Amino acid sequence: METGAVSIDLATLIANGEAFGLSAEDFLTRSSATQRGRLLVAAALVVAGQGYAGASVRDIVAAAGVSRSTFYENFDGKDECLVAAYQATVTASLARMADAALAAAEEGWHAGLVSGVRSVFDDIRRRPAVARATYVELGSAGAAVLQARRAGNDRFADHVRALADAVRRVDPRMPDVSLGRIGLLISGLDLRIAYVLNEGNLTELDEVEALAIEAIDAMYSPALAPAKVARRA
Repeated sequence: METGAVSIDLATLIANGEAFGLSAEDFLTRSSATQRGRLLVAAALVVAGQGYAGASVRDIVAAAGVSRSTFYENFDGKDECLVAAYQATVTASLARMADAALAAAEEGWHAGLVSGVRSVFDDIRRRPAVARATYVELGSAGAAVLQARRAGNDRFADHVRALADAVRRVDPRMPDVSLGRIGLLISGLDLRIAYVLNEGNLTELDEVEALAIEAIDAMYSPALAPAKVARRA
């Protein structure tokens, strides 16, 4: 990475695979395209390092190198800032997932799905700090942040469904799966990834990634027609 001034706008940094490996000192030596971008990056880094409960607006402002008044011009409080950082992270991850899946779909729908799943786990490995902030520490936040996390999972499910439709245009053999099934799988993976990050053993991500591919493969397998589950009386 360059030692001179570079943009540390959150979306740009995530897209370039940079930023979240930086120490707080390295972060402060770089300029930003936007003050809001600085605050989003700072929020993720501070929460990853100090935990949700230990992170304060003062800490975020200090890490971002902006004034407290600038913070409140952009956000009502810490939770709103963290929600915005989470939403930006989800947006960038979804874009990379789509690019990876569609590029691989030329080799068939299964290759597209596998490539898309692997891109999500590659994001976590490249940026473990922001992954911990979003998967683990946000779980300690209030109801508004929990709702944002649910909305994030719903966005992932919607995106996977739309991505499957796009892959189907490349490979018409792509099976169809209900949005409810996709959403349930994503919510389960979200929690399983949080377990791994909380324990700090990133090597376990390999196993979770393999299980995720196995589960999605089974869910989309043409041989597995949607089963009717008997409801309880």
